[in-house]
Amino acid sequence: MKELIVRWYQFGLFCPIFRTHGCRMGPQEPTGGLCVNISGSCGPNEVWSYGEDTQVLLSDMIKYRAEVLKPYIAELARNVSAEGVPTMRPLWYEFPSDPASYNVDDEYMLGPLYLVAPVTIQNATNRSVVFPLGNNWQNVWDNSIQAGGATVVVQAPLDIIPVYKRV
Repeated sequence: MKELIVRWYQFGLFCPIFRTHGCRMGPQEPTGGLCVNISGSCGPNEVWSYGEDTQVLLSDMIKYRAEVLKPYIAELARNVSAEGVPTMRPLWYEFPSDPASYNVDDEYMLGPLYLVAPVTIQNATNRSVVFPLGNNWQNVWDNSIQAGGATVVVQAPLDIIPVYKRV
């Protein structure tokens, strides 16, 4: 359950709307400890409900969203209303001249700036990322640069979602 909630938060972090909802019925951890709904009331579901280690990861994502992404997402929302441009976009939308972008179904652009490659396989600690041709890509977590026009296996431990800024 902890891995799942962290990966869902990572995905939600780079979505137009990011809210936690849900109902857990019964033990979710093999130990029967954390993440247990004993009241039948669909709670608790707060970031601290998953243990201290997970709380740190989830809290960091909430802070990043509020401090870094909120103005950008608000700008994208205004653009949707004014121009009808989608906020979350398939790669081919931004890179129509790059044939490699047409068959990618597990990455997306958040607006024109962020390339997001969520981890969707349980226990995965890396994943393949298609970097569209025509731009360099800056890793938002460590500022390293990746040239476009390549497919690269990148590291994705539990505390990292592969996200790159178009530069």
